[in-house]
Amino acid sequence: MEDLMAFICKVTGSLLAVSIPAFLLYLVGFQFAGVNASYGDGLYSYTNHFLFLIDDRALWAFFPRFSSVFLEPGHLGTAVALLLSTQFGKWKKWYNIVLLVALLLTFSLAAYVIYVIVIFLKLWTQGKQFIGKLIMVTSLITVIVTGSFFYNNGENLLHDLILIRLEVEDGDLAGNNRVTEDFDTDFEKLCTSSAVIFGKKRDNPEFGNSGYKVFIYENGIIGTILMLAFYLSTLSKVYNRKAATSSFILALLGFIVRGYPLWYSNFLPYFALAHHNQSFSEEEGNEQGKKEELS
Repeated sequence: MEDLMAFICKVTGSLLAVSIPAFLLYLVGFQFAGVNASYGDGLYSYTNHFLFLIDDRALWAFFPRFSSVFLEPGHLGTAVALLLSTQFGKWKKWYNIVLLVALLLTFSLAAYVIYVIVIFLKLWTQGKQFIGKLIMVTSLITVIVTGSFFYNNGENLLHDLILIRLEVEDGDLAGNNRVTEDFDTDFEKLCTSSAVIFGKKRDNPEFGNSGYKVFIYENGIIGTILMLAFYLSTLSKVYNRKAATSSFILALLGFIVRGYPLWYSNFLPYFALAHHNQSFSEEEGNEQGKKEELS
């Protein structure tokens, strides 16, 4: 499984290693040929530059968020964050560095949060000098966040695209927009009806809904319980309990935020992390890398 995830990371990294430079050239004014493209009965509309997509909603944005050739920056960002969770001890590999750069360029709040949690889980699973490393990482994040409020008087990408969405408005996070108000109303009605047992399809699906509520709405209580049972069954015969716990935490977080637990881009990293049989130290990762190069 580790070899499979390394292969997926290398393939994804190779794709992004071409897509990222092209995207950066586009940002500085380089002209790429493009054609109109749409997906999902017009829910998604892009200018397809072949090496990357530009969402039509972001055509006039100062900085269009990077999604490479994938549907949404959030899809790419969370997938990359989960791939990196399977690469403990190997984050210095070129393909993982490319994945990290891609994650940062997505400016996806969900991806950033998941990646920060991945970092903390990495420190926890390594175990050695956990408190000291935790303080260092927390201090670094605090400095970056604080600096973004002062740099250019708060007019910067990190503040405008990420941190401003963490502000509390009327008792709720500004970035807590996983579902629309109409969907929330429909979900509340579902929860008070018998349809909540097996779920149902929404009569008028709309763009912008994701998260656990969408999954429960479509699959009901029975489907959610079966999904949970399936996930728990994959945690049998684990080699590293900390790894399995980390996997379950990430899976739960991903389910709450994204609501796509059965996507391969989600399930495979969870499964691989849960069944990791090493201690995730950088030293072991480097040793394994040397063995891979010699073989």
